[in-house]
Amino acid sequence: AAAILEKAAGNSVEAENVSAVVGNGIEGTVEGQPARLGKPGFIGPGELSPQIGVLQEAGATVVIVEHNSELIGLIAVRDELRPKAKEVVEG
Repeated sequence: AAAILEKAAGNSVEAENVSAVVGNGIEGTVEGQPARLGKPGFIGPGELSPQIGVLQEAGATVVIVEHNSELIGLIAVRDELRPKAKEVVEG
């Protein structure tokens, strides 16, 4: 989450009427236009489908960003295993 906030710094917009769509994402309005963030399937990937596939194959969770019915970007999140993870799990 910190990386997303860092990248977004200085580019924030005000969202209104935001609601969760359980299991899919969120929707609301930005600058008076509909906006949605969510998983592929909730928002059609359109021309970004190849990039989504590459990111998912690399182990990332992909969130599609849509504003005024236009795909405007992707957010990919992936956890990195810490070097001592195996040791911690095995105890």
